[in-house]
Amino acid sequence: MAAPVLQIKRGLLANLPGLRAGEPGFTTDSYDLYVGIDSTTTNNKFFGSHRYWTRGTATTGSGVNLVEGTNNGSQYLTLKAPDSLSGIATYQFPDSTDGSAGDYLKLTSYTAGVYALEWAPVPSGSFTITGDTGTDTFTTGETLTFAGTAAEIETSITNNQVQIGLPNNVVVSGILTASSGIRANNVRIGTNGSGTIDTLSGDLTLNSASGTTIIDDAVTIQNNLTVNGNVTVGGTTITLRGQDVYIENKDIVLGYTTSITPNDDTANHAGVSIASTVGSPLANFTASGINTLPNTYKQLMWFKSGTLGFSTDAFAFNYGVAIGTTTMANGVRLAVGSGVTISDTAVSASNFYGTFNGTVSGNAATASYASTAGIATYANTAGIATYATNAGVATYAPTAGVSTYASTAGIATYATNAGVATYAPNAGISTQVKTVTASDLAATHYLTFVNSHNGTATEETVYTDDGIFYNPGTNTFTTQHALFTGDVTVAGTLTGTATTATRAQTVDTTTTSTNSYFAVPFVSNVTGTNGETVRVGAALSVNPSTGDIRSKNDIVSGSGYLSSPAGTRSMFMFDTTGDVSFQGKVIANNFRSSSNSNNTLTLTDLDASFARNLIIAGIATVGTGVGITQFSAAVGTGVSASSVPTSKAVIDYVGTQIAAVDVTLGLTADSGGPSTVNTSQTLTLSGTANEIETAVSGQTVTIGLPNSVTVTTALTTPTVKATNIQANDGTSAITINNTTGNVSVASSLTVNGDLTVLGSQTIVNTTQLQVEDNLIDLALINSGGSLVAPTSDANIDVGVLFNYYTTAAKKAAVFWDDSTGRIGIASDITVTNNVVDTVTAVWAPIEIGSLWVNDCAGQSQVINCAAGIRSLENITIDGGAF
Repeated sequence: MAAPVLQIKRGLLANLPGLRAGEPGFTTDSYDLYVGIDSTTTNNKFFGSHRYWTRGTATTGSGVNLVEGTNNGSQYLTLKAPDSLSGIATYQFPDSTDGSAGDYLKLTSYTAGVYALEWAPVPSGSFTITGDTGTDTFTTGETLTFAGTAAEIETSITNNQVQIGLPNNVVVSGILTASSGIRANNVRIGTNGSGTIDTLSGDLTLNSASGTTIIDDAVTIQNNLTVNGNVTVGGTTITLRGQDVYIENKDIVLGYTTSITPNDDTANHAGVSIASTVGSPLANFTASGINTLPNTYKQLMWFKSGTLGFSTDAFAFNYGVAIGTTTMANGVRLAVGSGVTISDTAVSASNFYGTFNGTVSGNAATASYASTAGIATYANTAGIATYATNAGVATYAPTAGVSTYASTAGIATYATNAGVATYAPNAGISTQVKTVTASDLAATHYLTFVNSHNGTATEETVYTDDGIFYNPGTNTFTTQHALFTGDVTVAGTLTGTATTATRAQTVDTTTTSTNSYFAVPFVSNVTGTNGETVRVGAALSVNPSTGDIRSKNDIVSGSGYLSSPAGTRSMFMFDTTGDVSFQGKVIANNFRSSSNSNNTLTLTDLDASFARNLIIAGIATVGTGVGITQFSAAVGTGVSASSVPTSKAVIDYVGTQIAAVDVTLGLTADSGGPSTVNTSQTLTLSGTANEIETAVSGQTVTIGLPNSVTVTTALTTPTVKATNIQANDGTSAITINNTTGNVSVASSLTVNGDLTVLGSQTIVNTTQLQVEDNLIDLALINSGGSLVAPTSDANIDVGVLFNYYTTAAKKAAVFWDDSTGRIGIASDITVTNNVVDTVTAVWAPIEIGSLWVNDCAGQSQVINCAAGIRSLENITIDGGAF
């Protein structure tokens, strides 16, 4: 009889109680084992956990895990033993106070199985190593390793010689091209089996044309694809079906083309679209020949001026935009944060700051206490109106000058003394207004006005005009233009001199076609209140016909741009330094100093390109460095400090210095070594006959394959082009049709790897079927050429049918009944559309010697018979949980 099962107390680490003396407890989340001593949680003793070690297997060594703090995560470092050891070794680490930054651990001694490690500085001296790919700096004192690639290249070193060859089994990661053919006992394609050519889907075309691998059918890559070079796709559509797409590049360039120079026409309609078949876009971006995407797509596009209804180049969205918020009401076009929304007809915000240009409507519910407001309120809806409850511009002020308590006035008064004030218990503006006097700081105040004069209280919009303002500090009223329809009475003195016109309602601005220059009128002072005399002079004139301005001497300007008639800025002048910055090209035959035509030309922050020779007769100074007087063909002492050596002089000098240095290099390879070689010696890179050949030309060592390659054991490569594959003795083995890609096998076919059949039916017409597989996997589904588990309930039964005859042909079955979720065993069934009719099924009896059950308690024998006694077994004794 099987022994009973004993379960110790178990539960989450956070719930671990104080264990009694000798009582064990196991944590089911951290897999820790504790034993108690006195029923207190603080004295529970920790005896082990799988978290602190990595268990060894039959082929891999074990390791000790150094685990981070439990509050920080579950990551760890592993100190692991090699998979195979020749003996027992002890590594003794140095004292923690030894060593310096940048040191490395060095094996210094070995005594009786103890290897002593000490910190040692890295030797100095270095040079650059460059390969077909990659560049590195090698430091002397280190070991230079000539490493092969597994199953591709192997290396060995003996007596200062590095030998590079092919291993017995060669794997070519890319495309293997042989001009005279390939002969081998086995050809391996992919990672499965020798002598196997298989495809997961479609035809496989192997073409022996020179040097290029051509796949004429669709290619499906079932695993990861890594492209280390550039990818060029010549089709019209690229579809990425990954869940997430990660792009390392910081810039994504759209509208790029190599056939023509990119311009606004090629960039028109560049942008990003999100596919959708539903939605109500705010704008229709469909444009024939430009944008044919469905209008329901969510689009961020750049459109050239003139496209659709755009009058300027613009980025455009066809749906509303939300910035810093997840709340956006219907009809809102732009929502920013929690308080700003823009619709087709309104801009709404919790608070407005700054100056409004134009008409602002609505009620100001939260305006500030304005102690100096010009027009305050006690009105309901009026702009400048009467005694109303909540209005923005009206007053009930016993001392106001511009206020209202009038039933009919627009801007009326019920005021005794004050200038502008309010009596507004409900207004959002203020309850007090300061009266401005002439002693206050002089400042410009703009007058307010409305566009109608109403006989009754009516809401009005208040406007201002920057051409009409009043300065209370100087008692000055200023207007750019004045039109008087009646008499003007001046109580004081009207000063000034009108020398050329009176009551001029119009000014003649007619241009003249005369191609001649006219003097420009001017005054001597632009400030003050005194009259000015208008003068003209011959030094400054203008030609109305051509628009040219002529000056006999300097033209003085402050900081600003000089622009072309089209508005393009061409020059900017700085008023403090007199420097001139050109926005476009400067086209001239000569550049010279204003005082000396032989002065040097200096270009600052500008690349200079000279179509002819540049001759420097004096000293050329770059930055703040030493002036350059000549180029020298020599390097060394005795050469002028202002001479610059030529590139040949530098190369000759460096070569002479390097030739005098004898550097010792450490060498190692896949086999042999380590060894050393000095730069005064010759390092030979030799190939292996019929496997690798080497050649030296100049400073380049070329390592390649001969025309005929002999592979001793096997050749592995993802792509081989061939029509016929023969055995080593020439016997025909496999034929591949160039047109269809069909594969014919001349003799027996042994598949050592997986065999995938993606057709609708597999027929095995043999006398005897022998299957080595221990498990047969049924009811998988085809997903892109791979058989995977179902992702949805197909409502079918799965099992094995047994055909037999008893008075009639019948079927027995062992099957999974999808409708009940149980395994069924029947002796006579009918099947319709892959579903067993369980109503008419005849269920089969089962004859067994014993019974095993695999349920929530695991797998165990429940019924057993021994010595003529049938018994029940495997009773579980459960210690409980915490």
